[in-house]
Amino acid sequence: MFEDRVIRWIASIDAPGNPIDRYCETFQIHRQSLSDSFDRGADVLENLDSFSEYWSGDESRDEVVLFVVDGSHEGSLDLAALVDRLPPRTYVVALLRAHRRVDDDRVHVIGVPAEDDADFERRCGGHLSRFMRLQPRGSFFNPPKSAFPKGRWTLDSVDAYEPSIGDAGHVTLRHDGLTYDFLQNLRQDSDLLIVFGQSALTRKIVELPLFQRWSWADDIPGASFIAINDPNLYLDDALNAGWWFGTTQRDTAREFASLVERAARALGLGPDRVVFTGGSAGGFSSFHMASCLPGARVVADIPQIDMRAYTFQGEANRAAQVAFGAPSIHHVPEELLHRVDVTERFRHEQHIPEYLYLQNVRDHTHIQLHFQYFVDRTMAMVNEHAWARHSGSIELYSAWNINRGGHFPLNRGDTTDRIRRFMEPRTAPGAPPRRGSGSLVR
Repeated sequence: MFEDRVIRWIASIDAPGNPIDRYCETFQIHRQSLSDSFDRGADVLENLDSFSEYWSGDESRDEVVLFVVDGSHEGSLDLAALVDRLPPRTYVVALLRAHRRVDDDRVHVIGVPAEDDADFERRCGGHLSRFMRLQPRGSFFNPPKSAFPKGRWTLDSVDAYEPSIGDAGHVTLRHDGLTYDFLQNLRQDSDLLIVFGQSALTRKIVELPLFQRWSWADDIPGASFIAINDPNLYLDDALNAGWWFGTTQRDTAREFASLVERAARALGLGPDRVVFTGGSAGGFSSFHMASCLPGARVVADIPQIDMRAYTFQGEANRAAQVAFGAPSIHHVPEELLHRVDVTERFRHEQHIPEYLYLQNVRDHTHIQLHFQYFVDRTMAMVNEHAWARHSGSIELYSAWNINRGGHFPLNRGDTTDRIRRFMEPRTAPGAPPRRGSGSLVR
């Protein structure tokens, strides 16, 4: 029904907390949802009237799709009354367990047979996802797809990397038993270099190398990018993440930071125009690399900080065994603790980079085991050492994914907006970490 029609807005006219609301949060499409722009209660028709009053003040020619859900077996929703009250430029998708016909082109009824309420909710989420996928490419729900850079370089040493403006493509750099794979696009007239870290993978279903988020750079005018693949993943086929631990002899985070510095220099940029960013394991590596490149900044979302406190100890232990030959993450030698703990990296480099720390308040485990640890340790360092003085911001937000829970980062638009603002001209560093305004991003 909507494959050839660009829809800018959607809204739910059910009571708050319904399946569409929950999947809108999971898919992070709040920018295109009007559900919180008008009052909603338990009565669908009253909610439609409330929406109509709100919509009457819209002077654009945009169109909106209203979603309504009826999971009852008998079909309690009065579709005829709903049709009679529809305002202009409005369509309805009705997801009904008890299918009925409606003779109105503005209403699309979808029967949702289900075994139980949980199955019904999942199927409703599937229909919302399908609506998004079928929107025209380049529309609000289905953004344009960036072209994958076609260049290809294979190098046999770290010293062989000599980047130039215009280089765009996949680089494989093999050096002394380790392989760095990364995707780069070093654009003419760039004023910013973004380094995208890599989150944990599911090795059974992906092939290496895997470059994440690289197309997000298109949302930031004037940005070049490097997207990285963790070299430790090549050391063991069972690793879902290596956290850039390196090896006993090789500090891969430090080595790669030097490659990033070369790319920035080729663009005519100083370290202050470099930002490392990533979520979860990608946030962990971003802090490490930025600490090794003074002047560079970090935007880290729900990062791990101390891998000794990581919830999935089996994954952390395996990564430590592969990297250092240690029997577990808790047996990593003291001289290598800066590889597995962000705050120990700060101490080792005697440098805390300027950062924006994004933390989902519904990620309770990371709040307790990583976020609070980071705040406590960095504040203690500021009080103890002159080198630890720095500028850091913390922003708390709230997001929930039906499948992944609270360990769920901000979406593309919210992340790139924050990178863009964070990399605008800044005041001089020197303040201890400060909590952000406390605003919650929904």
